[in-house]
Amino acid sequence: MKKSNCRFMAKINEELLQKFDSFQIFMQTAKYTTTPIIVKDKRPQHESSLEYVKALECSESFGNSYISIEVKNGDADHFSAKLMTDEISSKILLRYDSAGTSHRNNFDDIPLSEQLVTTPHIHKYDEKGRLIATKTDAIQANPAASNITEGFPIFCSEGNIYGELTTISPKIQIGEQPVIPFEHIEVDPCEGVPF
Repeated sequence: MKKSNCRFMAKINEELLQKFDSFQIFMQTAKYTTTPIIVKDKRPQHESSLEYVKALECSESFGNSYISIEVKNGDADHFSAKLMTDEISSKILLRYDSAGTSHRNNFDDIPLSEQLVTTPHIHKYDEKGRLIATKTDAIQANPAASNITEGFPIFCSEGNIYGELTTISPKIQIGEQPVIPFEHIEVDPCEGVPF
């Protein structure tokens, strides 16, 4: 028997449903983070992956909220971005997957032909407390949505996440930008030159 190459999503988050009104207010409210986001720290569990984790500022609290970004093997086309909180035990409120396996929304009220969702896609909660994988209009309209420079702004738009005190998504880069080597010299190069 051939192994299926998809993940099944068929749980209802009862804990979130109890706090759903607060969750909806939080999701609709602007959240801010420092910019630029530089994904550069090695993940302890997967040293070939880079990660970035940073608290978010929001006027409507929903626990301690933060953003988590993982880039696998330094590949800009293989990243995951998550909006997370400690308010619920499952932690994830919104997730963007740029690559990897398809996901299956295994719920009876979703037609079988619409259950399998290829990457890139975004996971967000519906009014029934289900974390549903979906291809938003923005993802479908952008053929480069798998790349972090195109997909991350889509994630930020869905989560109302902005750069500090702006209304645009934060700038993002993978790794530190190269630095031009500079050697300090003791002699002033302008010494003896009349100005």
